[in-house]
Amino acid sequence: MDIREEFPECYPDNFFVLMEQYDIINNKNILNENTVVYRVAKNGILNKQTFFSSYEEYIYGLVPDKDIDLDDLQTYSTSFDTKKSKIKRLLKMFNKNYPKALLIEGTYRSDMGVALKTIDWKENYTSNHHVDWWIYRESLPENLFKECLE
Repeated sequence: MDIREEFPECYPDNFFVLMEQYDIINNKNILNENTVVYRVAKNGILNKQTFFSSYEEYIYGLVPDKDIDLDDLQTYSTSFDTKKSKIKRLLKMFNKNYPKALLIEGTYRSDMGVALKTIDWKENYTSNHHVDWWIYRESLPENLFKECLE
């Protein structure tokens, strides 16, 4: 099967050019299976939309186009963090515009996409905790996550 068939159909050819440019599929630093990751669920529920990439949020009208850089591979990934405290700070910020937002935690599985720490593929990136996960179209990551109660 062509790897292109694994990713969302809405992704432009530019996405695949960028994946090849950064050699993401063959990167030796792919995130370890079952690594615990955290994210903010802006809509307050765990569903497919919770795990949309920035590009998918743009396509479906959930973010304005001024926030989209089609030449940045991160645009096509879904952001996570391996450090809960970072996401807790982000949650406070999101709660201003998304009052139902909640902190979620789950695990990475390679059968649902390719994930790398951003520092392992993006030049001049400094955070050692941020993760980019390029989620496959048929994946159901919402089944791997739950609300993180504290």
